[in-house]
Amino acid sequence: MKSLINFFILLAIICAALVSIYGTVSKYTAHHFMAYIVQDGKQIPIENHIAKVKKAPFKVVVDMPDKTGVFVNISNEGGTFHSGLKNVSASKLKGFSKPAIYEYWKNSNKELLISKTKPNFWFIETAAKSRFSSYEKVNGRYICSREVEQLYDVDLHKKVPLGEVKGDVYFTFIKFEANGENIRNRELMRHNFKIKWIDE
Repeated sequence: MKSLINFFILLAIICAALVSIYGTVSKYTAHHFMAYIVQDGKQIPIENHIAKVKKAPFKVVVDMPDKTGVFVNISNEGGTFHSGLKNVSASKLKGFSKPAIYEYWKNSNKELLISKTKPNFWFIETAAKSRFSSYEKVNGRYICSREVEQLYDVDLHKKVPLGEVKGDVYFTFIKFEANGENIRNRELMRHNFKIKWIDE
């Protein structure tokens, strides 16, 4: 019994030494990211892939491991979202069937670009060139925010104020591994949720 106790004491000492040398072990994989909504300074809980949001300004926050970013299809049609939840291959998702949408740096129009066939590509190139309104580096990760005051329907070339949005808004986020110029070579992780509007 005494030898067993000594063994566990030695094991604890070794673990403590490893932590002191290498730091705490991350609870995330290297490519893990998170995405969520913040409104009125509070993170909106996502339950059963649903975030309940008021038709008022909010932020989409992406917690990323690096600057290479994530792709996200945002749509008022649920096809890509539902297929994404069923783990349909990214190459077969309607919302990723066309090249990514071109947009201004730093989300200067404070909008979400929605499309039934095109994804957004949210990444950081430099402090002045990113697809986010703002970002900060915290504990080695990039916490990135997009301020939202309106939607812009890329397919219809139409601005939609939040007060005029009809129906749910669907998000399908995917992080890819790049291979040379093919920036959507292999899927690493996906995350899906939808906004359901509630009365203020």
